Amino acid sequence: MERRQRGQGGVYQRRDGRWEGRIRIRGAGRRSFYARTRRDAVRRFGEARWALGQGLGVTAGTTSLRVFLQSWLLVGRTRLRPITLVTYARDVRRLTDLLGDIPLRNLTPGLIQSAYAGLLEAGFSKRTVEQTHAVLHRALDQAMHWGLTSRNPAALVSPPRSARREMTALSGDQLQRLLRSTTGSPWHPIWVLLGTSGLRLGEALGLHWQDIDFAGRRLAVRCALQRQRGKRAGPRSAENAAEPSDNLPLRPRPCGADGATPTAGGSSTNRQVVDRERTGVH
Repeated sequence: MERRQRGQGGVYQRRDGRWEGRIRIRGAGRRSFYARTRRDAVRRFGEARWALGQGLGVTAGTTSLRVFLQSWLLVGRTRLRPITLVTYARDVRRLTDLLGDIPLRNLTPGLIQSAYAGLLEAGFSKRTVEQTHAVLHRALDQAMHWGLTSRNPAALVSPPRSARREMTALSGDQLQRLLRSTTGSPWHPIWVLLGTSGLRLGEALGLHWQDIDFAGRRLAVRCALQRQRGKRAGPRSAENAAEPSDNLPLRPRPCGADGATPTAGGSSTNRQVVDRERTGVH
């Protein structure tokens, strides 16, 4: 195991049971990061060292909220999904327009609450402000882990609560009509899968033939297709999806749909192979 050089810091367990990551910063002494588990302490310690190596601020001083949030987003590039990073960046822009010049150590719950009121007055919905609050709360948690602040002022703020929309789903009769109306369409298999498996659209579109066990009538979700602005939709790891070991059963089609069950050599498969060859998608 590679030893760290003297002065680089390390991870230790405290007498109270918590784990502490300690890093030495030139000209600024030491900074500590605390966690309940050694794994979390090591992760936060590694993020702080990475940020320091990239020239990002990991000391409070006069660091503004804008500078800190930009640093936080840069660190997030190493472990956030692209679409999540885009969403976070959009929320950060809303925050920095109102609070960006305030030093991080001077940020108070009152200032944050006023910023949320300003977003509502500017025409943003309660749901948008609620999502923006969630991003700020997460970012300031990271500031605590980096030793930039001793508290999270966003934790003392009450964001606006949006009305929750109830999820609507097709009834059994509606699903049967949908499947009957799409019979013969190239998209019919995807409608059958979505209507009987509960998969998200990206998970269904990200399936490969090797993910499907036709003999055992099961499939494994290993990745999902994700749209990115300015780029062609591409696969991503299904980090929040079912583990491959938790295979999903392939259910029979609902009554009323055509009775044939697709197989690896069926016409649907052959048609999709032809479509892939024509478009160059594999």
